[in-house]
Amino acid sequence: MTAKLLVVDDEQRTAEITAELLRRAGYDVDVVRSGGEALEHVRLASPDLMLLDYEMPDMEAPEVLDSLRSGEHRIPFPVIILTGRSGEVDRVRGFSRGAACGIAGAFSARIT
Repeated sequence: MTAKLLVVDDEQRTAEITAELLRRAGYDVDVVRSGGEALEHVRLASPDLMLLDYEMPDMEAPEVLDSLRSGEHRIPFPVIILTGRSGEVDRVRGFSRGAACGIAGAFSARIT
């Protein structure tokens, strides 16, 4: 059974590159462009793993994690936060809300 991954990133180019690399590795990948879309997607089809951009216009990763936790007390799948931020405060905000890990500077919209 192929793992279902959800990529959540408002930067189209970054989302496309991330999704393509994961598809080449054999994963079933869906892409959404906002935190709100991610929450809706999870309601319709729970992924096995979410790759979540930290900063998005509608809500940041900690807000998405809070919404995923509300009413359940735990997120039913691992969430990895992808971020250009390197501050410890940001990592703690993500981990304290249920993120499995954070990857700082893993991808950049500057990729050509």
